[in-house]
Amino acid sequence: STITTIEKEKEEEEDEDDLIKLVESLDSKVRSIKSRVTIFEKDPEAQKAAGELQDATRRLLHRRYGPLEPYRVQINLEYQNTIPEFRTKGKYGQFVIEMAPSLLQPHSVYTFLEMARSWKGGAFHRIADHVLQAMVRSR
Repeated sequence: STITTIEKEKEEEEDEDDLIKLVESLDSKVRSIKSRVTIFEKDPEAQKAAGELQDATRRLLHRRYGPLEPYRVQINLEYQNTIPEFRTKGKYGQFVIEMAPSLLQPHSVYTFLEMARSWKGGAFHRIADHVLQAMVRSR
């Protein structure tokens, strides 16, 4: 459709640095509103600001990571020889995390992808068979 074509052209024209600044500004605005309203979900100003942040974040996601969704992050693992997976799967493993659609959770998707993009390393720690903690190191 014509609207879709116009929206795509607009996204392609937008500068990534400008989008980053816009998202940061809108994020600050939303946080400020959250600090002073009682029920964020029922406040018209809050809902308008949240919608603007979501729209800007979607545009930034599409600019930085492309328009094809869902976004996925592959995690490559190196097991220590002291855990059961080492004996059953060998030294290396991997898994894939699939993000929610940006239509539903654009800011959460963006935040996670940015964490993955600046990933330096991390570790998993099993407290019990049913509890797995993750530690992340990023730039």
